[in-house]
Amino acid sequence: MKTVRAMFCLLSLLAGTAAALPATAAEWLVVIRSNSQEWPQGTKIDGTAVLTLGEGAQLTLLSEDGLSMTIPGPYSAAPLLTKPEHSQQGLIESLSPLLSNPSNDETVIGAFRTSDDDREALAWMIDAAILRENSGVICRDASRTLTIARPKSAEATRVLLERLGSEVRAEFIFPPNSATVLWPVAVPADEGAHFRLTIAGRSAPSEFSIALLPTDLPTPAHRAAWMADHGCRVQARRLILSSY
Repeated sequence: MKTVRAMFCLLSLLAGTAAALPATAAEWLVVIRSNSQEWPQGTKIDGTAVLTLGEGAQLTLLSEDGLSMTIPGPYSAAPLLTKPEHSQQGLIESLSPLLSNPSNDETVIGAFRTSDDDREALAWMIDAAILRENSGVICRDASRTLTIARPKSAEATRVLLERLGSEVRAEFIFPPNSATVLWPVAVPADEGAHFRLTIAGRSAPSEFSIALLPTDLPTPAHRAAWMADHGCRVQARRLILSSY
């Protein structure tokens, strides 16, 4: 009898401990593309809970590890059947508001033509929208080439790029009917450097500093999250929309 009573007490204790444990944490996904008003871009979804989509609905979701999945309806299942063992926190928290509150610059991906093999080039293109909305910061990937863009024009246009606090500068020209030019190699785009860009015919010069991305960010999503957190929201949004 004592043995039975002891086992009953032990089981009661274990049951009480289990009840006190917190529920399994959600594994968040973020909607990066959607044709459904019920699931707008930027919505956070618990990947361990059942997601129900009707006929014709389609979502592209991004996980904390930077991987994407496209789910067409009809669908009723948990997108993530198992919780990944290693999950970097903060990715979805950075990307959800970036996608939920988009830049006013929504047409750039169609406005500037780039190779299908290098649509990511749009993220490294400095144009009026970048300079207006990026909080005075241009994010740069050391493995990518920055370009400077303007609305396409039949006229040649002079450009002056100055590195503030030094005598380093470059003057160059947008050729007629050209929308982009490469960042001049004579002006190093180093981490923390400050610049003034003057394009002839524009009302005022633009000033900005350079933020250099870390080299160990594993996916475009991780790079975009870092960029968004460092003030480069337009560049980050372009990187997400052109990469997935």
